[in-house]
Amino acid sequence: MQKLLESYGILVQENIKDTNIEINKNTITIHNSNISEIDLNILEQKQINKITITNCEIDYIYFANNNIELFFIDCIFKNQIIAISIIFNKEVIFSQCIFEKRIDFTYAIFNSYVNLTATMFKNEARFVMTLFLADQTTTTTRVIENNFSETVFKEKVSFNGAEFKAKVSFEMAQFESETSFTYVNFNHMVSFFRIIFKNIVLFQNTSFFDNTIIFSEAEFNNVKFISNKERDESSINGTTKQIYHFQNVTFKGTVNFENIHIKDLIFKNTVFNNIVVFGLIIFSLQKTARKNTIISN
Repeated sequence: MQKLLESYGILVQENIKDTNIEINKNTITIHNSNISEIDLNILEQKQINKITITNCEIDYIYFANNNIELFFIDCIFKNQIIAISIIFNKEVIFSQCIFEKRIDFTYAIFNSYVNLTATMFKNEARFVMTLFLADQTTTTTRVIENNFSETVFKEKVSFNGAEFKAKVSFEMAQFESETSFTYVNFNHMVSFFRIIFKNIVLFQNTSFFDNTIIFSEAEFNNVKFISNKERDESSINGTTKQIYHFQNVTFKGTVNFENIHIKDLIFKNTVFNNIVVFGLIIFSLQKTARKNTIISN
């Protein structure tokens, strides 16, 4: 069985038990094993369309443009992962996994469902200019095409220039180091429910669906919301002024709103433990918004 796995581009570190492997015509399943190498280019050539890896330690995984459904559950990735400009056409799941070294998905394209729930990134994570292009399959809130729920980022993470076509969830995610969402486009609803930012986070020229930014039961340290210019009226979001809604939120560090165009700015049950800076702000509040806007300490 070990030799057969090698022919598919999967190298294991020991004599793997046959009971831990299942190979069908187009699918491979492995569990409870130590894997030295996975080569997606060879798997693609062998016309494998789905791999499921559960409770395994993996030294190296080599990505290539592929049409393979990738399911990694409760796995540990020991070395850095480089997937720059790789195109993923099928579902990609890394659930309850641990990445011990740097991961880089710069310029990668995900054309289908992405699930990183409860996964920990112990080193730097890069999603720079990454495109998450899955179509929203349903109008119900239960289906999240880009799921980062309960994900933990221990080191620096960048989503700069990324685009999310469908719904996104960062519910209960934790960002423990510097985080950047500069020039990110959220073209559908995004959830930041119970998100925690323990270090500085930057939202600069970030485009939100319907120009509405909602944080509920969130915790910030230092945060900056910056926009260099008013939104283009021809943009996908339709309006130029943004709505900021903070409910049951705690700001432990400095908060900066700089050079942004605000339609509604709403704080409900919000705690500010440090300085709040409003620099070059243009307010365009409607009468009803004024009544409902609450700033509390």
